[in-house]
Amino acid sequence: MVAVNTVFPAFRSLLDNAEIPNDEAIDDDLEGERETLPELTLADRLPPVSDGISRWRKSITGASKGITDKTDGDYQRLAKQCAEFLVNNGIIKSIEQFLCLNPPAESPEYIITFIINESDEMTLKGKIKPYGAAIGTFSHAQKIRAAITHAFGRVHGLGNTSWHRDEISSCMQGNPSVSLQVSSYMLSLCTRKTRSGEIPTSGQAIISDALKKLHLFNENWELREYPPPNAHSTKHSDLDKVPLDDTENQLLASDEWGGSMARREIQAIYLIAFFCLLRSDEVLKIRREHLILSKDGQTVTVTLPF
Repeated sequence: MVAVNTVFPAFRSLLDNAEIPNDEAIDDDLEGERETLPELTLADRLPPVSDGISRWRKSITGASKGITDKTDGDYQRLAKQCAEFLVNNGIIKSIEQFLCLNPPAESPEYIITFIINESDEMTLKGKIKPYGAAIGTFSHAQKIRAAITHAFGRVHGLGNTSWHRDEISSCMQGNPSVSLQVSSYMLSLCTRKTRSGEIPTSGQAIISDALKKLHLFNENWELREYPPPNAHSTKHSDLDKVPLDDTENQLLASDEWGGSMARREIQAIYLIAFFCLLRSDEVLKIRREHLILSKDGQTVTVTLPF
């Protein structure tokens, strides 16, 4: 294995010149990345055994991987592309040197190197990429990171523990993608992408606790008629119609953006996407005819149209 800085001498200066995010932002990013990875199952932690048991364990692990087959395929493809990039540039000799149970200590830098190549406006030689060059969005950079987090965490059983040096063995342990270096770079990249006009996206996962809070908040909205946005009354009207000094009604106008039914509909979309592991474009394909409410009103059956 070769240090990234040996192959790409400008690599270190690229990181040194990047904006340093504050500790709170880094902690939030690390927590968000950990939440994207389901907890390891017992099958993930057990050592290899006979072929029959191995096939059974692989089936169990696959069923509990927490992502759809399509996403799993995309993740495997991106993780392999990252490893192949490192091999082709002489940083590692084989894919297995990087994607393994004991990844190199420099793995966070390897991950950053690939993301720079794919989604940064700067080249690994420290120059701005030429006009018309293919530059991935920040969302693509997030997907690369998620793929590598998944590869190390689920495929190789390293879980979602932050990358750290063990005090006893002095060896690096945890998931290299859930590391201070990768988080710092991703936050810096997000800032630069936003400044260049790209719409920012969140890398933090929606978890069940957040959905519960959304449900409790939206359930408090009364089912009633809401005045249209162009109503003469300032109460519940469009924010532009509210006088600047009318603080109370400004809050009412801005908070009641959708009414109770719209809020419940959006809540249903969130829940379906969460439980069925769907992306936003997939869940928006679901129509009323794809939902069947049980006679007792306690359960809903969803038939996915794809």
